[in-house]
Amino acid sequence: MAEYHFSEEKNFKLIREREISFYEILPELSIGNYEVINNPNQEKYVGGRAYLLRINGYPHIVPFEEKDGKIFLKTIFKMRKMKKILEEKDGI
Repeated sequence: MAEYHFSEEKNFKLIREREISFYEILPELSIGNYEVINNPNQEKYVGGRAYLLRINGYPHIVPFEEKDGKIFLKTIFKMRKMKKILEEKDGI
């Protein structure tokens, strides 16, 4: 199983500003309920990758960096235009 890391300070900020926590996505990551995609902002994050997963029925993007076998989660944000990718995965 992958080793996930994140900033507790960032987690508190996400809870306060976006009403979501890294702890909410960890179960989805642990069971493989995600797609790995290129970071949607390739101009700024060239070669960056992100998890695409569904939380409470809505697509969320979780950019991450992998270093020395550890995965560092950067943030979480909703992205409606990724809904089609998740629907195709689910066969809807």
